[in-house]
Amino acid sequence: MDDQLLTRPEVEALVRLRRSALYRLLRDPASGFLLPLRIGQKAVRWRASEIREWIDAQPRATGQAGEDAA
Repeated sequence: MDDQLLTRPEVEALVRLRRSALYRLLRDPASGFLLPLRIGQKAVRWRASEIREWIDAQPRATGQAGEDAA
């Protein structure tokens, strides 16, 4: 399977989050966001298929402000 490896800026664009929000997800194990693959001493990448799976697993917004999503 040919799975594209994404850089941090590419992941940010795909999930529509800024760098600070992405790092916040990475620090929070409850977020389920995937840790990157280390491909070099100072280089990491994410598998595009795994990022798409994470996006697909996110809950839909309820559209009701102030109420917890159940």
